[in-house]
Amino acid sequence: MASREVMDYMQGKKQTQRLLDKLKSTLRSVNVVLDDAEEKQIINSDVKEWLDELKDAVYDAEELLSDIKTEVLKRKLEADQSGSSISKVQQLFSDSFLSFDEGIEPKIEEIFERLDFIAKEKDVLDLKVGVARRTKMRLLATSLVEDSSVYGREEDKERITKLLLSDDVIDDRISVIPIVGMGGIGKTTVAQLVYNDVRVKQHFDLLAWVCVSDEFDIVRVTQVICGFVTLRTCDIADLILLRYPRKTVGGYLQSMPSSVISAHPNLEVIGRQIVRKCKGLPLAAKSLRGLLRSKFSMKEWENVLKSDIWELSNKESNILPALWLSYYYLPPHLKRCFAYCSIFPKGYEFTKSRLVLLRMAEDFSRQEKKKPLEEVGVDYFNELV
Repeated sequence: MASREVMDYMQGKKQTQRLLDKLKSTLRSVNVVLDDAEEKQIINSDVKEWLDELKDAVYDAEELLSDIKTEVLKRKLEADQSGSSISKVQQLFSDSFLSFDEGIEPKIEEIFERLDFIAKEKDVLDLKVGVARRTKMRLLATSLVEDSSVYGREEDKERITKLLLSDDVIDDRISVIPIVGMGGIGKTTVAQLVYNDVRVKQHFDLLAWVCVSDEFDIVRVTQVICGFVTLRTCDIADLILLRYPRKTVGGYLQSMPSSVISAHPNLEVIGRQIVRKCKGLPLAAKSLRGLLRSKFSMKEWENVLKSDIWELSNKESNILPALWLSYYYLPPHLKRCFAYCSIFPKGYEFTKSRLVLLRMAEDFSRQEKKKPLEEVGVDYFNELV
């Protein structure tokens, strides 16, 4: 609303300006309860539906403002190309916006009424006012990469490695060693440890690593395996020609607890209680470490420890509570940037520069003084990393 194009458009349009001011005021009244709504939506479907309706209405408002900016820029470009004087440009704006204005004000009125209705529902849902204090995360300048040591998986790794190195062969059947457990327990990490073990590399003539996504495609997976074997791109689409693999299932690996030690003694007691809530899940502990590493207040740590999100059951959500928390405490502008990544399929590789440009196209980067939008987008990316 504060962009130069929108401000230029508003000059002399008192009724339109009043409508936008009312819209802005309504958005402020909703904004103060967003934090409470985002936490409650996990266990309250009515709140989740309210948030979804709010997002839809805000997106419509954003689209309307984008139309205004586009129209203003288009008219300025036409004026520049025609070499018109300032007075002629003003006249051009006045004439060309007549038809545009007729459609804009009713749209603003409609969006305002919709948002006003949604805003009044916040009282029915008992949403509380209060914005959580969120500190901006900053990367430490260092040439060292993050320590990727793995704890508590030595026994699991050895058991699987011994199975792989065993000469016990039953007929000519393909052996499968499944590693079973909920998301974040460290299944992939154990597989990577085994795959990169020197003994395993020396024992087998050929090793192949294939990532299977949620949308399982047996043809694609088998093509990748054949590519490892032949060292060529495999385009065969016939499963029989691809030697369709037979599968056997069995085995189960137990999880082992991880531990996190706080860098601040006064927070260690709370930190250990939070770790116990992670129930031995490495991904949970790692994500909360990223969340809490920039927070040094006892109150902030206690808020995480006592959050209702921990009480979620598997039936209510298939997302780890610790991951919900790490998302919940993100600043609003980073939430949008993070959620945008969900449009990519699992396992999809993207580059930082392309992702930054895509987010810029969606107007996710907020303008900062003396800083190009692309640099702002890179800052957002680094904060999320």
